[in-house]
Amino acid sequence: MRLGEFGMARDIFEEALDTQSMGGVKTVRDFGLVFNAYLKFENQLLDIEDQLPLEMGDVQDQALLQDFRHFRIRNLLSRRAFVLSDVLLNANPHDTEQWLTRIKLCDSLDDPSIKAQVYSRAILNIDPQQALGDFSKVWISFAHFLESIDEEEGDDLENANLVFHKAAQVNFKTNEERASIILAWAEMHVHNNNLDSAVEILKYACSNK
Repeated sequence: MRLGEFGMARDIFEEALDTQSMGGVKTVRDFGLVFNAYLKFENQLLDIEDQLPLEMGDVQDQALLQDFRHFRIRNLLSRRAFVLSDVLLNANPHDTEQWLTRIKLCDSLDDPSIKAQVYSRAILNIDPQQALGDFSKVWISFAHFLESIDEEEGDDLENANLVFHKAAQVNFKTNEERASIILAWAEMHVHNNNLDSAVEILKYACSNK
């Protein structure tokens, strides 16, 4: 492969890892083959570039170029878990454990809004009657996530309450899941010393069986 074709090859690999594109990987096996080939390509390219004679110029510029070459590989490795998650969720968007895994991956990111978006995607995509696993865990996790944000911003649990209220109206596959929602909702208020609110939630649950 000539040097000028490296960019084209990288574009092909990127398209293959784009799970939303027509040519994107659709199975875990295909993902493994493409990702490993892409990583091998980047490592081989790095070896080739390291062997090229340094051009005359600013030493600092050469150092920055070298850092960028290594950054490409680190960036690829950091995306691995996210792309694999996309493949698994595309295969079964009703898999609650896979959504919780994807949410956990977002802990490594600095922007909490990305995590909030994943929660919203999970709730929109999972059909309660087709859910694989305990769907109530996704709702409870979302509410607790918003609880921590509400506390930081002084919003008096407004957003967390809204999520719990919506969750209490979901047609879960089992009564146990709805009971888990109600108990987690009441416990949140007990934890925040809102005992009257906790009692009202339990009364609400009893009157809306």
